[in-house]
Amino acid sequence: MVTFKGFIRELDRVQKQAERQRLRDYKQSLKEQELDSARQQFEQYTNHLEYITSFHKRILEPINWTAIHNRPLPKKPILSDKYQKEAKHRLANYTPSWWKRLFRLQDKKVSRMKQNIQEAPAKDKALFDEQMALYQQAYADWFKMSTLSDRLLKGDISAYQQVFEKFCKPKFKDNLGNSFVMGEYYQKYIQLNITVGDITTVPAYSLSLTSTGKLSRKNMSISRRFEIYQDYLCSCALCVVGSVFAKIPVGYILANLVVKSLNSITGHIEPQTFLSAWIPRQTFDSLNLNCIDPSDCMQNFMCNMKFSKTKGFMPVDPVRPPDCLK
Repeated sequence: MVTFKGFIRELDRVQKQAERQRLRDYKQSLKEQELDSARQQFEQYTNHLEYITSFHKRILEPINWTAIHNRPLPKKPILSDKYQKEAKHRLANYTPSWWKRLFRLQDKKVSRMKQNIQEAPAKDKALFDEQMALYQQAYADWFKMSTLSDRLLKGDISAYQQVFEKFCKPKFKDNLGNSFVMGEYYQKYIQLNITVGDITTVPAYSLSLTSTGKLSRKNMSISRRFEIYQDYLCSCALCVVGSVFAKIPVGYILANLVVKSLNSITGHIEPQTFLSAWIPRQTFDSLNLNCIDPSDCMQNFMCNMKFSKTKGFMPVDPVRPPDCLK
């Protein structure tokens, strides 16, 4: 028989056991939250590195200006008698049913049909006016794009600038973050001055997950950080160049990558050119951008770039366009 004291001891034991289980569950919950937080931080870190080194995979959709230039004129509408024909046809083929004849309802029906014939020209005119309004808008759009495509295909410098400001520049602001792109336009090539972020764009630390799923943070080696930064600069250059080629039918682009950094001569933070490349469209179009290393890819072009894994970038002089294209 269980005594009162025994009952109290058993109750106390059960309560302590439940409390220990709650504590174990709480610790397990904290551990799972910590591991989940570690995974999220690691994913954000790796996604950031992937994002800043893969701009070249996110080039703007191309515009086929030749197809736009060859697009036929919109078809001009003509005033038809569609509603008049339909109304007259219904009257001519009207045969009243026996119950309408019985109650003499056919006269009222015929009267309505004659009224429809009288109103039909107004409906035909309203339809024509609606079609004409759509045609005028379509013609205005056709004329605008046809004229622009003609100017572009003839190498009109002002047309280059117009398309760059409308189709390229806003997208660069959205896609490249703190980058800024300015264009200088010539008949046979465009010069792009691309201001991009400094070395702080790349984190100074590296993150990894241990075998137990915990987050490990270490200082990133200088050489590794400079390698990632080089890929970032080159990826930005390829993205901007590819996007401009996609929107403007120009044969060549001179791309200058500018970074605000310390000038060791003056001791001030100044814009300095770290990369300058002369890029022909034909060469660029032959690349498989999804599989390239952005830094290695610059070997395809006439390129000025001084880079060291221990010192990073050093200023260079801009590439000079070939004399035949000036």
